[in-house]
Amino acid sequence: MSHGFSLVELVIVVALLLLATSIGMPVAHRVRDTAAVHGAMSGLLALVAEARVLAVAKGGAEVHLRDSPPSATIRVGGTELRTTHFEPEDRLVLRLPRGRSEWTLRYDALGIGRITSSTLTVQAGEATGRLVVSSYGRLRRP
Repeated sequence: MSHGFSLVELVIVVALLLLATSIGMPVAHRVRDTAAVHGAMSGLLALVAEARVLAVAKGGAEVHLRDSPPSATIRVGGTELRTTHFEPEDRLVLRLPRGRSEWTLRYDALGIGRITSSTLTVQAGEATGRLVVSSYGRLRRP
């Protein structure tokens, strides 16, 4: 009576594990990329909402966006209050309107922005998300 596994049985189990891993890895990458895009979009929405509240409270505010590395900064009266760096920087791409590398949303004391309608695109791998900035500075998902 044998109390172990034969070499053939071990090779079959390892081959099945490798097959399952090779099938599951692309799905895991897509899930990771989608989560990165949704996280960055949620961060942008929260940052703009905070800037609009600060604009009303302090008489104006700005959200300064940069595409490389992807980041956003809230400024009030020329002072930087908070900067958010979007992760993972090596995979996440932030595309600003009209191909710019930096872009600023300015809000007045009523929390209203005066800009042309634009679209921000966040991409990680094959996952893509878009945020539309209205002419009054509000962000929404299309």
